[in-house]
Amino acid sequence: MKFNLYWIILFLIIFLPSEDFILKWLPVSEKIYSLSRYISELLIYSLLIFVIFNRLFKGLPLRKTPIDFALFFFILVGLISIIKNHAPVFGGLIGIRTLLRYVAVYYIIVNWNMPSVYVRKLIFFIVFIGVFESLIGLLQHFVGISSFWLPRATDLEISGYTKTFTVLEGGIEKGASIGTCGQSVNMVLYLLISIVLLVSLIYGTFRLSKHKKFLLFIGLIVIFLGIVFTYSRGAILATILVFPITLLFMNKKKKIMKFLAMSSVVIAILFGFSMIMNSEIGTEYKLVREEYVNPIDNIRMIFSSKYVEKTEGSRLWVLKEIGGTILKSFTLIGYSPDEFTAREKIVKVSKGTLTRLIRYKAFEDVYWVAIIAYFGIIGTSLFIWILYTLYNCSKFVLNTTQDYTFFIIAVSMATLIVITFPLTLLVRTFEFRTFGFHFWLLAGLTMYEYLRLKAKTKLKTQSLKDQILLPAEIR
Repeated sequence: MKFNLYWIILFLIIFLPSEDFILKWLPVSEKIYSLSRYISELLIYSLLIFVIFNRLFKGLPLRKTPIDFALFFFILVGLISIIKNHAPVFGGLIGIRTLLRYVAVYYIIVNWNMPSVYVRKLIFFIVFIGVFESLIGLLQHFVGISSFWLPRATDLEISGYTKTFTVLEGGIEKGASIGTCGQSVNMVLYLLISIVLLVSLIYGTFRLSKHKKFLLFIGLIVIFLGIVFTYSRGAILATILVFPITLLFMNKKKKIMKFLAMSSVVIAILFGFSMIMNSEIGTEYKLVREEYVNPIDNIRMIFSSKYVEKTEGSRLWVLKEIGGTILKSFTLIGYSPDEFTAREKIVKVSKGTLTRLIRYKAFEDVYWVAIIAYFGIIGTSLFIWILYTLYNCSKFVLNTTQDYTFFIIAVSMATLIVITFPLTLLVRTFEFRTFGFHFWLLAGLTMYEYLRLKAKTKLKTQSLKDQILLPAEIR
């Protein structure tokens, strides 16, 4: 029986969003349950090892990609930072792993030949699961979230490091939905991936019938509502950006103007209706974890004066005070990927003015600041270079490929990279399973097509050169 990578990837696509929900029902001890949450990760590593040995056994070299050297030196900077800052080795390695654990998916896809027919099926399942999660989210918003949906709370201690698995850490917004993803951030990041693919699919596919396009538009509305009901303001704004950015990559300027006009009218109507129903919300800022706020007012509060205040512990405070302190220190390789060591070093550099940083959870939410703290200016520059290289490869594919499936993948990847930059100022994007896995999956698929197109171009060029060099009588 021939091994098919597709079924493993499909299993992970279906399993990862609902991992917390599925595993909570296992009749096992707390320790075994905690360890079971790493099964999917171990499966990915095992699959990578299998793919590597499979190519070597066939006498095929591993495929080289444009990000290999930057990724190698990024990891090297992290290791040097651990040593230089005398950080716990295990804690530092956990920090590197948390950020890069799903890069393995990228190399699995790049080194395996997956037909476009299978890629189309993967797109369909990601979108379908997005619709499914959104429908559950709508139900949770209006009915409420019972213990049935909450993940199993437990602690896992390894080598002195304790990992807590719970949805209620810091609380949850009143009315927010979590689907089967365990928490609202996990859910909204998955839905963001889904809607990026769906928008690319709707506007980038010319073979769809009107009936299918209508169904896709219904799915688009459902997923958008699912995102709104997660109460993640940053993700909602990122979602709105998805439409014009995707259309821009597809060179559909008329549709961009149409979208901007329609969205302006819709926003004006919704905000106007909200202000009539509740005139005070425009100037009042409410804590949505303590008091229910409808989804429209939740977005409107972004424009309240208190939301943008530099309150201690807020994301803006982390960006300005902590980020400013790190940049002023001009640390080239950072304070180590070990979170606790990095926090202590930042407090020391600030001469004690940021002592309370030790307890602030929002530090890692402003993830670009965290990356600079962990890997320094050199490491952050390398990571940005990796994303920029992936972006350029995506642009090459969407401008060159004749396969509409990989065109959709490339447009989605380019769009995702663009919105990831600002979103990572608000969310620990790459640390969440639902985002990290699918980001590197799309990156791998894009890079696979990029390498194929480059090899094809090189072959044509070489063939042309050979013809030019042939004697006239042979030609």
